Amino acid sequence: MEINAAGSSSTPMDTDAPTSNERENGSTQASSSSSSSQSSNNFNQVKRVCLHNLYGFFSGRGKFLPYPRNSEKMKNFLRQLNLFIVRGMHCLSLVDNPYFIAFVRYLDPRITLPCRSTITHKHLPEMYNEAVNKLKGELALIRWVALTTDGWTCRNNRHYITVTVHYINSEMKMISRVLTTEHMEESCTSENLANKLKEIADNWNIFNKGNHKDNLTYTFATFIKFS
Repeated sequence: MEINAAGSSSTPMDTDAPTSNERENGSTQASSSSSSSQSSNNFNQVKRVCLHNLYGFFSGRGKFLPYPRNSEKMKNFLRQLNLFIVRGMHCLSLVDNPYFIAFVRYLDPRITLPCRSTITHKHLPEMYNEAVNKLKGELALIRWVALTTDGWTCRNNRHYITVTVHYINSEMKMISRVLTTEHMEESCTSENLANKLKEIADNWNIFNKGNHKDNLTYTFATFIKFS
């Protein structure tokens, strides 16, 4: 028991026991320390990846971590690759060529090239459907179109036909687009060719262009017969 100057008694306080403020501060510090530790771990992980790739780049012996397949980098690369193959009329086996693979790896070791089967059954059909929908949208805004055809027979005596559509767009530019190249299973008579053209026009929703759609098949047949 201690007596202060005013004569009142007081009980000595235990200086070792933490106060409520000290406990709150300790909890805050612990939470901050945990968050800081997590951020430090993430930073260290990114640092290890960067150092790993840099070591592989300068030494030529490291293994690079590939880009995720769903990343924007890979999506843009695959699109440009497919456009390069299609518009340049390159063989699909290009992606299996060891020299082309080495060339791509030299440009960016993190890029993983798709195989020929993936391009054939996945990427090209997706791009084709995208192009078809885009062209159908353009043709829906056009009232008048012209069709030209080309037919030939290959060495194994199989008949083919190619149909091209021509139109003037809203910017007054002449546009030509190949609609299809198909195998003619029937004999190439004027009636069969006319029916094939009508079928192709129906598929592209251009059979109703103009004011004489009822006589279009007859016009096709007559033109083919006398041309």
